Amino acid sequence: MSLEKFVRRILFFVGVIASVNAGAEAQLWQPVQYQDTYLLQGLLNNTTGVLDVGNGQVILKRHESVLICRLESDGTWVLEAEIPAVEEGIGFGSKGAIDGDVAIISAPNWVDAEGIRRGRAYAYEREPKGGSWAQTYTFDPISIDPDDAGLAGFKFGFDLALDDGLVAISDSRAGFQGLTDLGYVRFFELIGPGEWVTAGQYFGISGGERFGTTLDIDRGAGDLCAVGANQLEVEDANGTIEFFVRQTDGDWLPQPRLIQGPSESFLWPSDIDITARQMAIGGVNSYGLPGTVQIWEKPEDEWIHRTTLLGGGEDKGGFGGAVQLGTSRLLVTQYFTLGLPSDGAAMIYERNQAGEWRISQVFNGALDFPANEGCTAGMIGDHVLVRNSGGAVRSFKRTVFDFPCERPEPSCPGDVNGDGIVNSSDLGILLGAWGFCP
Repeated sequence: MSLEKFVRRILFFVGVIASVNAGAEAQLWQPVQYQDTYLLQGLLNNTTGVLDVGNGQVILKRHESVLICRLESDGTWVLEAEIPAVEEGIGFGSKGAIDGDVAIISAPNWVDAEGIRRGRAYAYEREPKGGSWAQTYTFDPISIDPDDAGLAGFKFGFDLALDDGLVAISDSRAGFQGLTDLGYVRFFELIGPGEWVTAGQYFGISGGERFGTTLDIDRGAGDLCAVGANQLEVEDANGTIEFFVRQTDGDWLPQPRLIQGPSESFLWPSDIDITARQMAIGGVNSYGLPGTVQIWEKPEDEWIHRTTLLGGGEDKGGFGGAVQLGTSRLLVTQYFTLGLPSDGAAMIYERNQAGEWRISQVFNGALDFPANEGCTAGMIGDHVLVRNSGGAVRSFKRTVFDFPCERPEPSCPGDVNGDGIVNSSDLGILLGAWGFCP
């Protein structure tokens, strides 16, 4: 056994494992009355998914290529680059991350010269003067014996995270020394234009752990990386999240304290987002059981569980498939699997002064999101991008309506916003406020 694995086993057993009951302090998925709404601004044609957002930019999937778009001050989107697939059939654009002048795009189906599917990821950088984007680096997987591939083969680039020149890339299916579906994560650091160095690599602790199912990096929390393992092949396991802290020499050190998923959880964690010492953890759960989104905070040295949001259940699965956390807003996606509608949804939660998270907007998936394919979305300030089934990502902008205590009667029936016209804006307000009245 390697020294690294021995130390991590000791950390695993002596560390304090935080176990969270999904029902404790849980908030049910119930729409509430609100005065905010998001109005449709336009479509980004021929786009099939939202990969990542950050600093006024977005990476969008377009079949075999990837688009990088920039949000202008007037609310319009400008295409900066269309990046074609390096090769066909490699899953180019399965995952993507963007941060300023750097973008990372994964291709988990890339095949090496021996015909073994390994997976890769590619770095792209924007040229400061001309603004053009070009490939500058290739992230390669660890060379592992083909017999140690997981049940679905190797998949380097299964997930990735980027924050200010720090990158983590995972292969949750890889194995090592006969342990399949062990999973590993590789850390990289940008030291100059096109120059990346390896800053460490870590395997899971036991076979079937699927270490690296999801991950996120946040430099605002002391160069912290959270790595999830859904542990589907581990008996009586509910998934865990392990934390790594970057040291002064650039290496990443595993921490002794883990977070363990709720009891009876499935595919937990499905997504992690860390922002400003807050963390959102999605867990889609099994069909018929409510999915969860946990909210954690780190005011000092320890993570503290604040609340759990519940969604889905019965014939509605996939709540918490993707999460994006802002200072006081939370974006959650969900897909439906049975019944009608069967087309997914995206929800905006907002935190009030009492610290409660309440739904303020629902992007209903009826006729918009293909069944069983989930929903992708991204949030930039007051703008939200949501994929629909018509081959385009929709762009919405938040509008705050300051209604008086007694609203005047509209000039004509159906004129909800009082602009003198009955159109899709009125319908959007009505559908957005759909649900139970307090």
